[in-house]
Amino acid sequence: MISYVIMDDETVLQQKWEERARRYQDDPRGVLFRGLPGAANEAIHNWHEAVVRFHFAPLLPKNARILDIGAGYGRLSALIRQERPQSQLVGVDFSKVYCRIYAEKKIAHSICADIRNLPFVQEIWDGILVVTTLMYIPQAQCHFTVKQIIACLKPGGVALFIDPGLEIIRVLRRLSPGLKQKTTGGHGFDRTAYMDLVKGDNCIILSKGSNTFFTAFLPLFFMIEKIPWLACKLGRLTGWMDHRIRLFTRFSLHRWVLIRRV
Repeated sequence: MISYVIMDDETVLQQKWEERARRYQDDPRGVLFRGLPGAANEAIHNWHEAVVRFHFAPLLPKNARILDIGAGYGRLSALIRQERPQSQLVGVDFSKVYCRIYAEKKIAHSICADIRNLPFVQEIWDGILVVTTLMYIPQAQCHFTVKQIIACLKPGGVALFIDPGLEIIRVLRRLSPGLKQKTTGGHGFDRTAYMDLVKGDNCIILSKGSNTFFTAFLPLFFMIEKIPWLACKLGRLTGWMDHRIRLFTRFSLHRWVLIRRV
């Protein structure tokens, strides 16, 4: 089942996402980085899963109510369903195509909505995932949007945010000017700004991290792109290092912050 709650001031961005969703369907390339080698995107996906599995999911009660914002075709919702099979899960996405695919996979109920206009009352969710979604909100609206998300959490509920680091994106765009044209837009956050987004009187930061080792080895993914087994092995190695040695550095392609509402 799909519900629709869409704001009408981001029509161009939504059209781009619909085109991208129609083209890639449930291929991870549709929701990750275009222009990166396949093994690199696979490594990013696996790292996202690890953050959800080892940091977010263990904090949820058995029958948790969980909201996946920017759920896409269900890339991480499927993992949540596996880790917490008795949970009440809802996926939200900007794209009607992705919501349709999500619903067809029968992962959970799907709602097509703008993150800035979530159709929920306050204090109803035990856990909220917001993965590579804030990056598409105009920067001037990010603080308000995060406050709305946190307000949807029950006291004691947790929210996981993952978004690109602005510092490394600037470097990548200098090295590859065409990279900007290969995306659906969006922006990154520098380390200080990202932390400021989730600071507030009604929440505490539980933990944070980044894929620093993956980022350091990113050029190597391009060099060994035509050696799939080696690229996959590199992805597993960097993922293990980023999981074992948790850093929160300036030069990371993605950073994550886990907060609890108090």
